[in-house]
Amino acid sequence: LSAPVCVEGAELSAFISALEGIQADELTEHTDTLADDAFEGREAGTRGGKATANYLMKELEGYGLKPGGDRGSYFQQFGGYRNVLAVLPGSDEQLRDEYIVVGAHYDHVGYGSKRNSYGPGYIHNGADDNASGTAALLEIAEALTQLPEPPRRSVLLAFWDAEEKGLLGSKHWMKSPTVPIENVRFKINVDMVGRMVDEKVIVYGTRTAAGLRQLVANANHHSDLRVSYVWWINPRSDHYTFVKEKIPVLMLHTGLHTDYHRPSDDAHKLNAVGMQRISQLMFAITYGL
Repeated sequence: LSAPVCVEGAELSAFISALEGIQADELTEHTDTLADDAFEGREAGTRGGKATANYLMKELEGYGLKPGGDRGSYFQQFGGYRNVLAVLPGSDEQLRDEYIVVGAHYDHVGYGSKRNSYGPGYIHNGADDNASGTAALLEIAEALTQLPEPPRRSVLLAFWDAEEKGLLGSKHWMKSPTVPIENVRFKINVDMVGRMVDEKVIVYGTRTAAGLRQLVANANHHSDLRVSYVWWINPRSDHYTFVKEKIPVLMLHTGLHTDYHRPSDDAHKLNAVGMQRISQLMFAITYGL
């Protein structure tokens, strides 16, 4: 086992322990919950979307993470929607005012419409899009709190709302940031990571800063995934909001499939071990940064 940066001794043991705490069965528990009919497809602004935000808040509160939203809450309200935000303060006195943003959108398309669905009128559970990324982010959040000492920089964990309506959650946050935007050093985004095939993960953004392919390669020592580096920037998820502000990004993705934006995107079709390995890779990247 290798750490993503040059660490040894107790720090290496703590890193490995936290990384191995990311478990496939816990990811499955989260995705089964998030992609249940009870949340009615998690459309932003609906009762299902609001219930999802409450679920995320309770999980983050249980991990002991600090609220990162408005007025000391975990929520950032806008236009009837809610981003869910939490902060893990950094351990280094000189670097804790700098932030790594790790995010995933938690909304989906509800019952669908002719505009956003290939099968409108039925509940779209969005297990891959993006219960998978939301579950991964929850596991990363928990793993970060298992470290005996937090990373040097602070980490903002961002669960974006209304991504399916035009990246509205991340766009609102960029206009009204809850931490100083000039202190944001990096954005990691995870969107649709539940359908891994042949141990392959797609990584966007490695041209947004120097050394990112090496960073990912070092972080991948544990997961040993087949990484496909894509040079172009996919504009269809929340990392793009940060790209436009010239903030370096990485986005992880396992590809589109025939259930995309259909009622058939259900939890039993997810690759839980694949999600575990991608979550571990994301944790290692975050730790390295």
